[in-house]
Amino acid sequence: MVHSHTVIVLGLYFPGIDILRDFKKRGIQCIGMDCYAREPGFSLKRTSTFVCPDPESHQEEWLEFIMQFRGTNGKKPVLLITSDKFVLPVLKYSEKLSEVFLFHHSYENATEKLMSKQGLVLAAQRSGVPVAKTIFYKKGNDFLDEIGELKYPCLIRPSYGKKWWEDPLKTIVHGHKLIRVENASEVEGWLSKILPYDDELMIQEMIPGPDKNLFYLVIYMTKDQRCLGYFCGQKLRITPIHFGSASYMKTVNAAPVLDSALKILKDNKYWGPAGVEFKKDDDTGDFKLVEINTRFGLWDVMGAKLGVDIFYQAYLDLTGMQVQQLTPLDIDYKWLSITRDVRTYIDYHREKSLSTFSWLKSYFGRVYYADIYLTEPKLMYTLYLRKLFRYLTRNRSSK
Repeated sequence: MVHSHTVIVLGLYFPGIDILRDFKKRGIQCIGMDCYAREPGFSLKRTSTFVCPDPESHQEEWLEFIMQFRGTNGKKPVLLITSDKFVLPVLKYSEKLSEVFLFHHSYENATEKLMSKQGLVLAAQRSGVPVAKTIFYKKGNDFLDEIGELKYPCLIRPSYGKKWWEDPLKTIVHGHKLIRVENASEVEGWLSKILPYDDELMIQEMIPGPDKNLFYLVIYMTKDQRCLGYFCGQKLRITPIHFGSASYMKTVNAAPVLDSALKILKDNKYWGPAGVEFKKDDDTGDFKLVEINTRFGLWDVMGAKLGVDIFYQAYLDLTGMQVQQLTPLDIDYKWLSITRDVRTYIDYHREKSLSTFSWLKSYFGRVYYADIYLTEPKLMYTLYLRKLFRYLTRNRSSK
């Protein structure tokens, strides 16, 4: 098959690294791009990579930069997004970019709605998809009465997480992306600190259950809302523990969450790759929606192992080539990121929820090691040795 469209991968961490390596094997010309010059993808051999302006803080400069990569053979290059920081800028300039690039852009601002924590909750409620009980901040006594009726512990969350990434909010919330509160009084205390800078807040009941109750469905939807492929994993360890992303997962049957994911994506006319996360409520048994990632995600590379190559499906769909609907093979596989999992083990071990024996045992069997690239020594150095060196020097300087 002839692949005449160049691919531009936006984001050079995982899974951007995996897309570049996979497409190179298929003979597809690829370019990698990121605004952080130290991302590990810049260490890939024989790969064209470019440092671009920050797409969030320097949007117009970024637009001017990326427009230089328009196709020269009459074929529009394909944009594949692997990092949140590129999602909204691409959508903001979608009209201009669509003149020279192929990329996913859903109808009726669906992507923006599902990226917003508040928009996601409202979308779930409209679609009848289970979600944790949520109260949106509003002035007045009614709000105080409502938070008093919540089942604690709860979480205070921003509608858009990036608001808490910069000072003064970053300092106020101690760098956290959400805040756990045990009662209504604690909610009021935190709100008094946060509201002067961010009033788009929500207070959400915590879904009871351990981290292993988290399930992550990777799915690809076409422009006319057909599902071209999916597969599902159970998160067995996450980092930071309890409120982070995966360091160790295993493949599972998608049946408990597939219908709910399809319902909310179809109802919102979503187009493109999505990572839909649910958590099983230990009290009710319901699988409740947690979040939707509107881009390629950390462990999407597992699709190829299960017969559902989401990356290639997206390329074929965007370029108008023939593409088949795929279902995952019934294979027990584990996905593990060593660079993320060592820190995770330490934290779980400290709270006595993971023994050293159980941790080491998980490294055997049918495991895909996400950050082992034996043919990429420079990349391996970037991922491991440099990280170890920084850890040791940071500890030495703090003594």
